[in-house]
Amino acid sequence: MAIRLQMWALTPAPTRLTNQGKIMANEAQQLQEKLGSSKTITLVEPIDTPNGTVTELTLRRVRVKDFKRAAEQYPDNAVLQEAQCLAIASGLQSEDFDELAWEDYSQVRQFCLGTH
Repeated sequence: MAIRLQMWALTPAPTRLTNQGKIMANEAQQLQEKLGSSKTITLVEPIDTPNGTVTELTLRRVRVKDFKRAAEQYPDNAVLQEAQCLAIASGLQSEDFDELAWEDYSQVRQFCLGTH
């Protein structure tokens, strides 16, 4: 089973969307992408999670609160702080984020942190 994980995956989703609701959600996602606040990437190497196979991620930019949360968890490890921030911004659990291919990690990092 392939699933598409979005940054708001932790919020309760409606059980049924009408065609109009799907169109509106798609338009909202497209607007967010145009504004640069989110981006959907297709993974070079899909990952298996307990919820199924993830083939795409909808990312958002990392916020200061994400960094604060990561710094509390990993006060002396900058690498783990960054990975935790990116996991939060991608909507993945840390364990699942660790399974990303380096090329996918680089795409996530470039968008979420604005780095090259």
